[in-house]
Amino acid sequence: MSKEREAQILETLEPFRHQETLRLVVELLTLRRERHRDRLESEESEELRGRAKECKDLLSFLSVAG
Repeated sequence: MSKEREAQILETLEPFRHQETLRLVVELLTLRRERHRDRLESEESEELRGRAKECKDLLSFLSVAG
């Protein structure tokens, strides 16, 4: 996926970030990330650690807590 498309998707989702459905999706992804966090972030692979960080960054963007 291109970075431009990613930016478009995030921009499109912005107005919906406080709706219940999106909040549930974010919660589900957060729970799954937390379940695998220790393994992902302790991996020796830079790529896997990078993916874990990207996931965390995306969730923080979508999070309604902020």
